[in-house]
Amino acid sequence: MTKRAFIVSAVAASLLLTAGSAMAQDKFKIGLILPMTGPFASTGKQIEAAARLYMAQNGDKVAGRKIELILRDDGGVPDNTKRIAQELVVNQKVNVLVVVFESCRKNSMQIYGHDRKTTPYLSKFASENSNDFYTFQQAVSVSTTTMLAVPAILTGIGPYQDSSVLYQQPFIWDYAKMANASTFFLSSHTLKWYRFDRFYQKAKLDLWWNKDNSGLPFYNDLGIRDAATIQKLNKTLSLQKAQNFMGVVQLNTTHYPYKIPQEYLKWKDTYASSYDNAMVYQDFLIGKMLKQLKAQKILDNTAVFFVSDHGESLMEHKSIGHVENNYTETIGIPLMAYIPSKLLNKKQIKALRYNTKQLTSNVDLAPTLVDLLGLKNEKEVLPYLSNFTGFSLLQAIESDRKVISLNNNQIASFNTGISIAHKDWHYLYRTNIVPNQEELYFWKKDLGEMHNKIFSLTRVKRQEIINFISTYPVCSKFIPLMSPK
Repeated sequence: MTKRAFIVSAVAASLLLTAGSAMAQDKFKIGLILPMTGPFASTGKQIEAAARLYMAQNGDKVAGRKIELILRDDGGVPDNTKRIAQELVVNQKVNVLVVVFESCRKNSMQIYGHDRKTTPYLSKFASENSNDFYTFQQAVSVSTTTMLAVPAILTGIGPYQDSSVLYQQPFIWDYAKMANASTFFLSSHTLKWYRFDRFYQKAKLDLWWNKDNSGLPFYNDLGIRDAATIQKLNKTLSLQKAQNFMGVVQLNTTHYPYKIPQEYLKWKDTYASSYDNAMVYQDFLIGKMLKQLKAQKILDNTAVFFVSDHGESLMEHKSIGHVENNYTETIGIPLMAYIPSKLLNKKQIKALRYNTKQLTSNVDLAPTLVDLLGLKNEKEVLPYLSNFTGFSLLQAIESDRKVISLNNNQIASFNTGISIAHKDWHYLYRTNIVPNQEELYFWKKDLGEMHNKIFSLTRVKRQEIINFISTYPVCSKFIPLMSPK
């Protein structure tokens, strides 16, 4: 590649980026695609320095908007230049909508193989958009309590990190603001529950709507009717045409006591039937949301993520609810994504397909959104990337990955113990029984976790688990308990 060629490519990328987004944004963004590594690195650095010198001498504003240089390294490879230019242009136009389910277990979802038709709308949508819809088959939660799992979803910081890291980390809305998107959070919950209102204080939100400021009465234990929240969402979406957005919607229908309108009571007599009924109603509301996105003609430009804080036990292992144990029914969660192919490059699409069969987690959402918005190389973002305990779903996840699920930490103290999920096995150390108990299950043969194989755990594998736990100081307290008696 000649010097002249990559200078031209840089200018072209600049024009593409500014023409596509400047009118709708507060900043005037100029993309500089330069060889910052490789044989042409010296020239690339000279061009960057010249651009910044010009801004220093002549001002950093145009038409009243502050200029923001977005530097990308193509290594002097023409194919990279084209790909990065496309990413820069496309990523300026990405809308993101995150739907956070409450106590939603994948085992009770038709889309995950449940024998009852509990998700007809979502299943149909996934089928009709099979090239753009990703169902992550082996997703687990980092905690079975909302007060730990939701912060993990919104920050990318698991509960096994020191709490000081959590409170310093930006929310996903903060990253969206860096991309000049509008932000909103609509929740059926009361945010006074577990003092979540304090947790959200530092969030950069254009719209914050929940049970507490909705003017609506309590409908169930957590807050208001999800139907009211979806109605608020659809009104909000109708106002978002002029600007990109990142919104989070938090629902509560699938939380005990699974209260829903009478006309959706299809099955009776068991906890599982009550829960399945709630799942059907929730799916109906999701259908209304998807229809609104399509009606507003913004679906093709919007990445929609579906995720749950944790699962739910329906008398498996003789319990109901979620905080009493970390078995598969309580940590197993839905994680799905609808991402139009035009918002991705081929490498990202390949990674997403690959990851649908890998171990994933709700803590992966924040890193994924940073990646999707094209922010992972931004100076404002770089200090926080190393704090992430999750991984971007747009990059291939290692097959040997392990995910800790924890309720006992500096913020919450539910006495459940610790569990470590692997693609093939699940280790638990339970502290809520006397005496404390170790358990090991192999998911390929025993997905319901009924046959404890702890005695097949070799000394080497046990030490591997202990070493993994020891990498997180919050979890190290479990190591003495696990030591052989």
